[in-house]
Amino acid sequence: MNVHEQIAEALLNIDKSDFNPGQDLLDAGKWITYDDPEYPGYIVKEYPDGTKELIDPETDKIVKAIAS
Repeated sequence: MNVHEQIAEALLNIDKSDFNPGQDLLDAGKWITYDDPEYPGYIVKEYPDGTKELIDPETDKIVKAIAS
């Protein structure tokens, strides 16, 4: 098996069950943005302390702050 085949096989065998890049960013002290069906039409911006803001995607302005 050549090195490319070994890498491909290793990538296929990685356990992705604990892969959560959003949580990894929050844990590193960074904020994240995402869509949430609970807030249709808005983007949610979440901070590491759990505070969330609803952002209007058309104006890029904060519409509402949601306490953690």
